[in-house]
Amino acid sequence: MRNWLRTYSTGKVWVGILLVVTWCIMARFFLVAQPKIDNYNQDFYGHLQYTTIIQTEHRLPSPNDGFETYHPPLYYLIASWLPDAPSDSHIIAVKTLSVVYGAIFLICIYWFLLKLKVRTVIAVLVSAVISTTPSFVFLFTTYNNDALVTALMGIAACFAFAYWVRPRYWLLIVLFFATMLGVYTKYSFLLFGGVFLATVIVGMIVAPATRKQLLTLAITLIIGSTTLTPWLFFHNKPETGKLFPNNFASLTTQLVLPTTWSAFVLHDPFEANQFATPYIYRAQGLFNLQKTSYSAYVYSTALYGEYSYGLDITWLVWAMVWLSLLAFVIGVIANLWTGKGRMALFVFFAGISSSIAYVWFSPFSPSSNFRYIAWLFLPLAVMAAFILDYSTESLENRANWLSWKIIPAGLTLILAFLLLANHLYFLDQISLLLKS
Repeated sequence: MRNWLRTYSTGKVWVGILLVVTWCIMARFFLVAQPKIDNYNQDFYGHLQYTTIIQTEHRLPSPNDGFETYHPPLYYLIASWLPDAPSDSHIIAVKTLSVVYGAIFLICIYWFLLKLKVRTVIAVLVSAVISTTPSFVFLFTTYNNDALVTALMGIAACFAFAYWVRPRYWLLIVLFFATMLGVYTKYSFLLFGGVFLATVIVGMIVAPATRKQLLTLAITLIIGSTTLTPWLFFHNKPETGKLFPNNFASLTTQLVLPTTWSAFVLHDPFEANQFATPYIYRAQGLFNLQKTSYSAYVYSTALYGEYSYGLDITWLVWAMVWLSLLAFVIGVIANLWTGKGRMALFVFFAGISSSIAYVWFSPFSPSSNFRYIAWLFLPLAVMAAFILDYSTESLENRANWLSWKIIPAGLTLILAFLLLANHLYFLDQISLLLKS
């Protein structure tokens, strides 16, 4: 393990530390600036109730006790160690812990890129853009189990990849515990597990020499996931009659997506209502403005989380929407064309497919929130880094050489602008918070 930690030069380590420290300071400042304790938080009171029951009544709640009490208990058991729930000091402490989870996931992104031999400056640029994206800041400053489960997904992905590159049994032990902790944090870890197994199958086809490692990884993940069985059969089943209970039935019908393919189409990409979240409208009582597009919702929440920019969408918001989409399209086409990032491309679309499958069987607008698949920031980072770090030495003619000078340069400019825009948007949100 000591040699594993010495893989990278001191310079890369210090740059990574600076990246993480910068993130922590920015996120903590964002938390401190919030005048209301429930600002920028998904299902805040339901998650707080879960922790409060554990801390004050010294028991695990029944799935029927509250709106969020059907979740597995790990996140709330950790939160219950922070005293004085449901006080403001307790809430800030738990949200600060989410910042730590964000730092862990950011380390996973940075480590993954370095492991793929991406140049340090590119790894830093890509990691910085992702970590300042409003949805990333939102996710990792909330009182919500999505923060912890996403960090655990990042850990599982990194250690699985490390084992695939160079098999060592201690890596499997970490993967097993990350999986076990993940399924006891949130059921969405099982969506990640499904994509993981699909990736293993594809890997066995394209890299048959590593089939033994891949099969070992799959078995480890499956065994780790089965540790959830006692919770399902001895807690959920006796209390509710279901192995996977949820409380979506209490949502208003206005939040229901139609179970047709039209629900997955972006109907009017130039209409502001397509990109505003349904929670804003629900709070305002404007039920007639509920959108029914999965594409709009998942893209909106991938950029902004649940930030309440509502109907007042400025030029900066639109610029971020369209430039982010342009960067994504460039990433898809370029990685598909070159083949260097095809596996990352497969992982990303497999993750999107898992989200669509979940929405199809649970057709409520909240089901299409990007936070359930926020671990996809990892393959997105790989796709972007591969383009920026693409080597022109293997290209056969000058036309391709020129195109691969233009494409990375263009994407670099877009990412640089998005990094600046993210900070401007962040400062704008801070300004609004301080004024309220």
